[in-house]
Amino acid sequence: MGRPRVLVYISIAGLVAILSSTASKSPTLLPLFAEYLGAGPSEIGVIAAASTITGVVVNVTAGTLSDILSRRKLLLLSGFFFATAPFLYLLVTDP
Repeated sequence: MGRPRVLVYISIAGLVAILSSTASKSPTLLPLFAEYLGAGPSEIGVIAAASTITGVVVNVTAGTLSDILSRRKLLLLSGFFFATAPFLYLLVTDP
């Protein structure tokens, strides 16, 4: 298998990973998931707010860590979390 083909496969895998991760925590889909689990309107609001606040805190922390640690290590670690996090939704049973 040539290098260009490997690059295409890696790019496709990365695209699928980022789309699934983004869709799973999207402000539009997360409330629907919470509603599916039986959350009421106030619980849905708290879940959506917690998701947004967590995203802001993680982004600032990741930016600081990328200055301290090597960017390669941080990219590999964040890639692992973004690729595996959507599968954790399968374990959620209540809001």
